[in-house]
Amino acid sequence: MIKALPQNLFLLTIFFVSCNVDSDNKIRGKSNIISHKESTLNPSPDKKIIKIQEGSITTLKFNDLTLSVHSFLSEQETEIDFSKIQNDSLGVYLGYDSEPIEDKLFSIDKTSLKGIIVEQSYETSIGVYTDDSIAGNERGYYSLDDWKHFQSKWKPLNVDESYKFNYSKFTKEESRIFNVPIDEVKKEISKRCRITGKEIKSVSEYPCEVGITKYLLRITGKRVDNGEIVVILLAFFPPIGC
Repeated sequence: MIKALPQNLFLLTIFFVSCNVDSDNKIRGKSNIISHKESTLNPSPDKKIIKIQEGSITTLKFNDLTLSVHSFLSEQETEIDFSKIQNDSLGVYLGYDSEPIEDKLFSIDKTSLKGIIVEQSYETSIGVYTDDSIAGNERGYYSLDDWKHFQSKWKPLNVDESYKFNYSKFTKEESRIFNVPIDEVKKEISKRCRITGKEIKSVSEYPCEVGITKYLLRITGKRVDNGEIVVILLAFFPPIGC
């Protein structure tokens, strides 16, 4: 459970019967994790108002706005006190009880910002099944979540007149992108695991696995009173393991 992203979060982690891998940027306690351009902020509202979906709504409060996630986020798993004001850079651990955020509705309330721009991005990481799993025994799995990653370009999202927007779902092809040379991958895995480079043909073939390990949401706007640019950055970490 996380009040702030721990320093050892991104050390090599061993998981069993795993599905995904994780990431290296530390969100809590760092306001400059993702560089951003302080460009002209042009609101691009979609005139069609998105209807509120039924179900659980989780509210995150920031100094300059309140963000409602129309999805269940477990307060126990995230260890975030939803009643308090959050830092502008926030890591949210979804856990197994929380719902995925892809294709979920978000809404911005009580904002002191104008010219709001909302963008999304994602990161992928690589993991590898150990010799034990190759030998047919217990399926050990190493996540190289302290190593290199692929981050997608920022994609702007349509925000309607009521400041509602959907977090778009990424395709299977997008979630498998990992543009690190295979020779570097072989070398790194050989250092960490009981697997030789000869066994690795591609990052997308067994015993390797690539997947999305961080969902990013960036909200940028200008304060109405003084014109100061505000950037709120959220990183949603899906659970690792099946």
